Amino acid sequence: MNPALASPRLIQLFEKLVCLEDASSFANEKAALGCEHRPIEVHWWISRGHKGKPTIPDLDTFMSQWWSWWLTLQPEWRKCQVPTLTAHAVLPRTDDSNWDTLNKPGANSMLSIVATLKWWADSANGRGYKDSCWEDAADDVTWVLDRLTAICSMSKSKSSNGNKKRGHSDTQANISSSKRMCNRQ
Repeated sequence: MNPALASPRLIQLFEKLVCLEDASSFANEKAALGCEHRPIEVHWWISRGHKGKPTIPDLDTFMSQWWSWWLTLQPEWRKCQVPTLTAHAVLPRTDDSNWDTLNKPGANSMLSIVATLKWWADSANGRGYKDSCWEDAADDVTWVLDRLTAICSMSKSKSSNGNKKRGHSDTQANISSSKRMCNRQ
């Protein structure tokens, strides 16, 4: 990705993705996000080892598939209707529920979501990120990335505290530095 060509919002998404991966200690679990309603372009990209950028022949179809996939991935408490040209998605936002359906670190998880937003932004002659539907999607993914990062950071902190109690050394300075970088955003 050439940052000079990316929207500030897209850069923010990639920075938040890095924060999430850092909070999960860059775990590369085999668990992946569900593929029900997933745009075919995601399968194309994963099957090629995350190399290249798929062609999106019909942006409207891609957007509809993206929203259907994103909503299918949500925990039950966040379910809503797929947005239309006249109605936006309104997903509940609360921090007190289970995130297991999305809390799956690794290459075939939130990286795929952020990559699809990049492809979407690049479509329409590089102006896809100016679309209000893209903004809604980017806003929700940003919010979810923040929630997942907080969950992983808490787990990492609890694990770190457990290691301290058992007398194990710990890289708390590195963790704190990483949290400061991610909290600035």
